[in-house]
This record gives sequence, C-alpha cells and structure tokens, in this order.
Amino acid sequence: MLTKQASVNPLDTHAHLPICTHAQNYCLAGCFPQEWDQIAEHANQAFTLGFGHHPWFASEKSHHELLISFLKHYSNAFVGEIGLDRSSKHKSTIEIQKNLFIDQLNIAREYNRPVAIHLVRSSALGYELIHKHYGPKVYLHGYICSVEESKMYPKAFFGFHLRMFQSPKTAKLLSALPMKQILIESDGESNPDHLLKTAAQIAKIKKTSEEYVILETFHNALRWLNIE
Repeated sequence: MLTKQASVNPLDTHAHLPICTHAQNYCLAGCFPQEWDQIAEHANQAFTLGFGHHPWFASEKSHHELLISFLKHYSNAFVGEIGLDRSSKHKSTIEIQKNLFIDQLNIAREYNRPVAIHLVRSSALGYELIHKHYGPKVYLHGYICSVEESKMYPKAFFGFHLRMFQSPKTAKLLSALPMKQILIESDGESNPDHLLKTAAQIAKIKKTSEEYVILETFHNALRWLNIE
C-alpha cells in the first residue's frame, strides 16, 4: 500500500511476521521461501513487501525461480531479508550463505529492486559482495558498526530498532551518521509504541524533534525503495 504521504507515526522499514494487530505503517520482510505466501497476504495492509532467503536458513533449499516470480508479481517488492551471518551458531554454513547471498543480490540488481541486508561478523566479505554484485545503495538493517566502517557506505541506509539502544555503540553511530541515511525499524511485529520510542531515542541523540525524525526517515525510506 505505497503512498508518498507521510504519517504521524514512523514508517517501520523492517518488520517480520507475526504483525501486531495495531500495526500501521510497515515494510514486511520475508526470511525463507516457505513464508513468502504468508508475506503476500499482507499486500493490502503493508506499505510494501520483501521476499528473501535469510542466512539463518541457508541450509534449506533455495528457490531462485520462485523469488523471481514473486518479484514479477509484486512490482514494488524489495529483496530481503538476505545477507551473511558468521556468528558461532551459523558460521558453519558460510559458504552456502555466500552463494545464496550472491544469487539474491544478482536477482535484485537484474530486476532493479531495493535490498534489506543482515550482516553479522561479516564486514569485509559483506562489503565485497555488496559492491561486486549489487551496488552501494543498500539497507543495512539493525547493523551496529564503527563510525569508520559506516563511512565506507555513504549511499547506504542504516536501520535502527529499540533493542539496539542497549549498546553504547548505537549512539556513537547515530551521532556520526547524516540524517539522510537513517531508517526506523522494529525488526519484529511493528508495535507503534516501540517505533515511537525509537524515534524519540534518535531525536535525543541527533538533538532534534521526534516529528522531524519521523518525517525524514519516511523520506529516506522512499529513497531506499526507489519511489521518491
């Protein structure tokens, strides 16, 4: 349900099933092929939809052609959530993850779709693959990195959710990022109260108003989604 009209509530650029009953403005990301049909059921409620194969599920069969068919059917859909995860629980599948990530980046580039990316302990490899197979304008969801690393992504968007503020690195990163690179996300059920609290945290760090944060992150989302 795309619209260029800003809301008094933040646009959640990264939500997941199940969505809470009072969710309002959300971009719904899919994580594995078996849930893509459920994602599609939100076509009339969500701001937009995403279809992706998350690195946590890399060992499951990939569905190259199915992803393409969903993208063709939903002309405003993004590719996500995709990425790399070298945490202790998932590092054993990193080679499978790498091939899966490359395939989905190539599909997104071919069909000119935005991407939502998950990176954990994969900074160098992630940067290399993103720039080789897609390009610099990506959405790094929930990604806490150093200020120095963030400067390697001058055209990227960084999504922030409420749980991230438990880390002192989040405030440092937010302070350094220009407002034009910031998005608000839930990384979950898209609870409007949590999104407003996230906007308030960002406003406090950036020394501006919550209204400004909500408006600017909305326009940033439009640029990420190529619907400026």
